[in-house]
Amino acid sequence: YEVSGHVGRGLGKGKELGYPTANIILDEPFLLPKNGVYIVGITIDERSYFALASLGYHPTVANLSTPSLEVHVLNYQGNLYEQYVKVQFLDYIREERKFTSLDALITQMHADKAYALSKRSQFPEY
Repeated sequence: YEVSGHVGRGLGKGKELGYPTANIILDEPFLLPKNGVYIVGITIDERSYFALASLGYHPTVANLSTPSLEVHVLNYQGNLYEQYVKVQFLDYIREERKFTSLDALITQMHADKAYALSKRSQFPEY
């Protein structure tokens, strides 16, 4: 499943936590999969990258009123603001949940990344 949109400014929390994210402003009223953390592919300037995405309300850091799609692109250097991107949902990792602390969230983010990297060979196009 794929969605697309422009990268906008978010709260900046991902960068503070060591996982900078691209906040995707969807350009159409897409039907979204269930909230959670996903392995995704992201296409930037017609080039594909392996990435992690968080879809939901981000209850540990923000408790948003509407769901947000944030993508942490692995092995990408550069400014993504205002870039038009496509995000392909490849695999579901886990449900969204509220953590007791930022440290607990960061620990889980490390585990999510390790899991995604262990599955990377299943998605050679990214």
